Amino acid sequence: MFNEIYQFSIQPYMIFWSILVLILGALAILSVFTGFDLDLDADIDLDGDISGDVSGEGFFEKICIFFNVGDIPVTLIIFSLILSNWFLGLVTNNLINTNHSTAIGFIIMGVVFVASIPITKVITLPLRKLFRAMKEGDDKQNKAIGNICITTSEVTQKSGQATIKTSTAPIELMVECSEGETIPKGSRAVVLEKNSKTNRYIITKFDDQEI
Repeated sequence: MFNEIYQFSIQPYMIFWSILVLILGALAILSVFTGFDLDLDADIDLDGDISGDVSGEGFFEKICIFFNVGDIPVTLIIFSLILSNWFLGLVTNNLINTNHSTAIGFIIMGVVFVASIPITKVITLPLRKLFRAMKEGDDKQNKAIGNICITTSEVTQKSGQATIKTSTAPIELMVECSEGETIPKGSRAVVLEKNSKTNRYIITKFDDQEI
């Protein structure tokens, strides 16, 4: 089995994708042992003008929308596309191109590449809600830190709730304060930072005014 995978992987029609898969594997190992983080995500504004259209107005924008760029990391989309081409290429050539014909192999890989585009979309689509929720969490944190909140319960080092008033819906927070400090319900407080261990926001009393 492994010999067959190797034999197909080094064929001219497969070598490009095989090299990319090896690079992905190397990056994954590097990430595990060194904490290296490959971030290819670009800040793309689909509502504005996008430069670099390949052909036709909005072509690049349509590609981004198709792959849900903005909701799903670009890196994950690229990795999924590479793995889809490599895996489907191996399976299809193993079934059809048993004689390792170079011409037939390139034809198969062309078909595989076209097929891998919708397959990549299907593979990454379930992750859309997950990354949206993570992004909303980051947006909530960015809006919360440094802002003024109103405590909706007594706040101690171990527990507490607070809310930040906005022009739309209020932001509800799970909060805590420093050891030895107690903040009464209805107090104004400043959100200092988020405690990654307790997943609560650390606040401190802003003044003695009660709402």
